[in-house]
Amino acid sequence: MDSKKALRIIIILLLVVNIFMTIYIINLAFSEPKSEDELKHVIQLLEYRDIKLECDIPQYAAPSAELIYIEADNTEILNYLSNIEGLLYEDEASKQIIFEPVVTQRYENFSLDLATQLSDSFVENLPVKSESYMLDSILTAGVNIYKFSYIYVDGSSYIYDKKIEITISRDGIDQVVISNVNYQVSDTEYNRATVSIGNILASGFIRQGQSFITIKKIDAGYLYDDETSSIMNVWRVMYNNGQERYFSSVDGTIINKN
Repeated sequence: MDSKKALRIIIILLLVVNIFMTIYIINLAFSEPKSEDELKHVIQLLEYRDIKLECDIPQYAAPSAELIYIEADNTEILNYLSNIEGLLYEDEASKQIIFEPVVTQRYENFSLDLATQLSDSFVENLPVKSESYMLDSILTAGVNIYKFSYIYVDGSSYIYDKKIEITISRDGIDQVVISNVNYQVSDTEYNRATVSIGNILASGFIRQGQSFITIKKIDAGYLYDDETSSIMNVWRVMYNNGQERYFSSVDGTIINKN
């Protein structure tokens, strides 16, 4: 067999493989994964795209209840923080409370463990339902600088915009950012259909050609939409660098969050 004929055969085989994969991915994106076997196929396709998973793919459905947005009353939090020396203001645009305490002590034997203790203690003393806040991530923001993110958990669902972010360095707490979105559960639409995470990964990552990333966490909950003042049902995919992508768990569309 001459080299030109061999090259043609290889090209044809590659085209057949690519066509098969394209058909499979499109079919997967618009169908419901019904078994662990199909999730295994999703994982294999992610690996083919050099997308690493540092977590399990959830096999539960996204929450289907409807949450109604209510303007939060931050009076108690603001009063508490105003009694601590530092710079305190409320950002009307982002609906966040931002607090930068005055440096009172420099920690020479600073470590992640000490930073975690300082962060946990601050959250526990805030006039909020601190037991409902879960430590969501710890990011390195610089040399001996850590950013802790605590997210509100309602039952088994995450409220992504109801969170507390604390940046800590050798000088102690540098900044606290509190997002206090309030809501109530609607009496209707508890049986809203949801898109599976397998479909999200197929359509939002594999079919779109995402590659060379590491996924640290996948979960589901609710996200506040500034434009409509409504709360959306979403899947969240977090990368190992802390970047987050949100997808509607109702129709699978990507949600751009500023």
